[in-house]
Amino acid sequence: MVELYRGGGFESGGTVDHAATIRRRPAPIIRRARLRFSAGAWLPVVRRLVDAKRHVGLSFDDGPSPDTTPAILELLRTSGATATFFVTGENAAAEPALVRGIVAGGHDVFSHGWRHVHYDRGPVSALLGDLRQAEATLVAFRPTPAPYLVRLPYGAGHTDATVHRALRKWNPTSQIAEWDRSIDDWRLADGCADEDQVRAACASAADAVTGLPDLGGSILLIHENPYDVTASLKGRIGPLLLAEMLRRFERLGLVGRKIQPLGMQCPLRRFVRS
Repeated sequence: MVELYRGGGFESGGTVDHAATIRRRPAPIIRRARLRFSAGAWLPVVRRLVDAKRHVGLSFDDGPSPDTTPAILELLRTSGATATFFVTGENAAAEPALVRGIVAGGHDVFSHGWRHVHYDRGPVSALLGDLRQAEATLVAFRPTPAPYLVRLPYGAGHTDATVHRALRKWNPTSQIAEWDRSIDDWRLADGCADEDQVRAACASAADAVTGLPDLGGSILLIHENPYDVTASLKGRIGPLLLAEMLRRFERLGLVGRKIQPLGMQCPLRRFVRS
């Protein structure tokens, strides 16, 4: 996912109030400044693996799901790869055996919130309450990690200082887990009539990703059973896409790995977002 922020233009019919237009012009600059500067709120942001030219970070959102998680875990096991799973609390509570299987496979599991909602559009209290509830569910399967990687649904709030401040309040070791390879995989089953067509779409997407430069060290975003998607075969995307990616990794001499938290950060990064 790539977020673009554009300064707005001014449209007017009839007479233009040039003085008013001039007064408004700094607004886009102020908005851009607010996206970059804060009063010490910014958390570390992980976008690529550190010093891992032969590794690709594998991350899975929106699970666990009985439609996808067992197949994904088996693919990871047979390939010797590891991954990071960002699960919603409601799914984890409904499928404890799947969370247990993720941890037993040597993978990391973190909260994706309790519900799959835009947490940046609601009160901070809702975000904090859902994070606490989700981690209270996950701590039954593994100790609370530190640093704690956070990836909120839709990537919402990743550039919002209020959200960063709330995450820091919830867990001071929080880091934002982003990615630099997303292929809108939730769309791959659109219009597909059968699994062969989904497989062909996944193969084409995998070719596109592995054809990009600097794949080693990148973080790949894959969805399990994605929310807000109505395609009947959406549950086949995650396993089929992973299988295609792993085949290409093997040819390229790459290995899928968990996301690594960042080490010590310059204190100034709390004030200026890179």
